[in-house]
Amino acid sequence: PTNGDDDYPRNLHALSPYFTPACQALLQHDYEFRRNAGELRRRVRGIYEIPGRGYADNPTLRVRTVSNRDWVVTLDVTADEYYASEQVKRALVRYPLKVQRIDVDPQRNPFGLVIDCYDGAPQRIAKPAETSTAPPAEDTL
Repeated sequence: PTNGDDDYPRNLHALSPYFTPACQALLQHDYEFRRNAGELRRRVRGIYEIPGRGYADNPTLRVRTVSNRDWVVTLDVTADEYYASEQVKRALVRYPLKVQRIDVDPQRNPFGLVIDCYDGAPQRIAKPAETSTAPPAEDTL
């Protein structure tokens, strides 16, 4: 919420009970790469559910059962990025996340579900069509 240099490693640590070790390692590598490239300093990123594309809107479309302990959950989100206080990016992204049920410490992860990173690369998606209320432009030819 304030600075990617500080927020990313703090969130990785706080959310570690909800990641598989392999996913934790991938995210740690991503953090180091982005930090070394200067992509995190004074940057703030946030993701938000796209209205009409949430889990509750169509759960059978959003969750694919792989086995009784494995699922692929598709999240469509808006990803905003700010440098200092200026918005520098807004992208609509589809994240296919692998979710697993595993035996973990219920004090640290009461759900027993972990994210095993991605089931394929995240992809940009098109903006939902907007209805224009402006009158059609006049033809000047």
